[in-house]
Amino acid sequence: MTHKFASFLIFSILSLCIYHPLHAQGATIECSEDLIEIYLHQSDTDDDNTSDDERDKHNRGERMPQQPIVCSISDDSGISLPNYFDISEISSFEIWNQNTCIASFIDQKDFIDMIFSLKGEYQLIFRFKNYLLSGYISF
Repeated sequence: MTHKFASFLIFSILSLCIYHPLHAQGATIECSEDLIEIYLHQSDTDDDNTSDDERDKHNRGERMPQQPIVCSISDDSGISLPNYFDISEISSFEIWNQNTCIASFIDQKDFIDMIFSLKGEYQLIFRFKNYLLSGYISF
């Protein structure tokens, strides 16, 4: 094994160790008293009535791992997602603890009020008609 190859191998392993925990399941980027930024990942819903055209509407390509979506949640500004997501199309805002949904909201403001009152680790799910966005948060 050459010295360059060994250095490359060590660098690759260290890069994966740093990158993987932050992006594999979604992670909190920033968490303060008035702003939360997290990575979300998109997945399909289990709705059998969804047409192929509707499924492709928000398909941004096949990535392994999928490109994370940065979401900002603020008490003042509400929820901010990239422009290709229409927040008004979110049918429910859910908070999960392990495998249990502990709260589900239709109103964005009620969801945000709840988020800023939590302590611990939770999964956030934004349900759209044909897909969902989910990520993990830790306070």
